[in-house]
Amino acid sequence: MASTQSAIDVIERLVRDHPENADYPIHLAGLCCNVGILLRQRAHIPESITAFDKAVALLDQQRAMRADTPQSTDFLGKSLNGRALSKEQALQWLSAAADHRRVLALVPPDEAPKIRLDVALCLAKAGRAEEAIAELSIVGDDSRLAKFDLFTRARIHAMLSNLVPKRKNEFADAAVDGLGKALRGGLSRPKSRLDDGDFKSLRDRDDFKKLVREFSEPNAKESKTPKK
Repeated sequence: MASTQSAIDVIERLVRDHPENADYPIHLAGLCCNVGILLRQRAHIPESITAFDKAVALLDQQRAMRADTPQSTDFLGKSLNGRALSKEQALQWLSAAADHRRVLALVPPDEAPKIRLDVALCLAKAGRAEEAIAELSIVGDDSRLAKFDLFTRARIHAMLSNLVPKRKNEFADAAVDGLGKALRGGLSRPKSRLDDGDFKSLRDRDDFKKLVREFSEPNAKESKTPKK
């Protein structure tokens, strides 16, 4: 961490002394993004968000002043995603959703469903059921989703089963079905996935209990699948 801060100090001086050089601010933003990740891993969440704030501000400024480059686009996407993850840990769900939405404009189309699920998850966590449902409607069918994406969507459906009483059974059925597909598709750590707090309201259902039995047996798939 100390060496990273020293590098930041050096590049900050270069940014000040050579404002005509477009590479220095981008490199500085990359370092700030890395610091944000390290701080989040150490559970320093407010400081992590501040580091990502600096990275995003630098990149936004560069992209406004000069033409976008692949590197600035890549760093901005990573910085916004990193800040969103830190905001999720701080329970800043709507702000996290806004960052995920910005990432949508930066990624190729094949990555969009995963990011849109991140948006929907944050909206559901914030109690914005209709907005979350709208995002899910854009995601499309299972063919576009990897096993972890199926798990994320199952979490969203589980939350929606509580947020939309008139559609409780519909969303609960979809949650258990999606969770089963993810687990049987080889999702790692099945027991911890089943213990996720978003599924609390489903634990008394027979089909959920069946999943618990299936993936709690000795030699369950957890030991046979690679870690995600």
